[in-house]
Amino acid sequence: MKRTHPDVSSVGQPAVGRNALDRLRLYPIEHHVRLTSLIADHPETADFLRTNAALAVALASASTWDTLLGKWDRDFQCSLLRQRRRTICGEFGFPATESAVKILSKIEPRACNIGLLMRLRRALRIASLRSILSHLARISEAELQLAGLWEDFPHASALLFVEIAGSVKDRNETKHLALLRDCEELARLDGRALPRFRSLREVNRCHDRLVAERIRRDWDDPENDYFELKDLSFPSPPIPGTETIQAIESPAMLLDEACTQHHCAAIHAKRIAAGSIYFYRVLEPERATLSIVHNDRCWQIAELFGACNKPVSPATETTVRSWLGKAQFQAEPGVC
Repeated sequence: MKRTHPDVSSVGQPAVGRNALDRLRLYPIEHHVRLTSLIADHPETADFLRTNAALAVALASASTWDTLLGKWDRDFQCSLLRQRRRTICGEFGFPATESAVKILSKIEPRACNIGLLMRLRRALRIASLRSILSHLARISEAELQLAGLWEDFPHASALLFVEIAGSVKDRNETKHLALLRDCEELARLDGRALPRFRSLREVNRCHDRLVAERIRRDWDDPENDYFELKDLSFPSPPIPGTETIQAIESPAMLLDEACTQHHCAAIHAKRIAAGSIYFYRVLEPERATLSIVHNDRCWQIAELFGACNKPVSPATETTVRSWLGKAQFQAEPGVC
């Protein structure tokens, strides 16, 4: 059922002008009553609905705002509303600057959430994030959510911010942020300097390279969990290899593949030993790593990627699929 918004002028609050009422419908419904009361008590604040949605919501909920507890009363309210907008920003804990006012003015009404706005206050003290937000035409809920987390990622660029924000709709931002956080932590542990990431592809490549290097170091450390992987026994390859598609038949070969290709395939050693997945190194038409899994009928491609998880060419994918299908058909016609 489609959710309808009540006429905020008929819920026990003083009526507001038609223009203001039309603007209210752009805001989350939980703000309607408080915004209506604010405008009825202070008609001059109706302009905030049009020009700065975030400040409008902050003013409407000011009595519960943490920076104003104990001093918010009618006299203070009237005094504050006569101040410049940057001064109002400062009272709510945002930087008391014109830059902060402009950034807040870009936040879409439907994105105005008290929790997200409170997290934004601290984030706006990061110069790189202020620069990112100042160049956006509008700030949606996705960008607002991401901004509140941005202080954890000093090596992320504006381009990466926009790309990750776009993935929020697909619910993939958690995975991307986890990879970015892992890069920061691995580099910190290793005393490594990170580049400024411009894309998710760069993040993935860096992450897999750092993981592969750490696995190689930990492989010979008796105190590390990876040490036990050295003694695993891999089963015979389920599909015979060729001169150009070679089975990876031991943990040592798997580690070498992971380090050569800068990815984290070595973490799958136990799965290979259990027979649920198998890896091959592809030499032609280009260098790549292949993993196959069984689907109760036949073996099929799980992943096929180049160095640093780069996509392979259509020619490589066609070659691998042809080899895999032909080998299984010859062994058991009609299965795949």
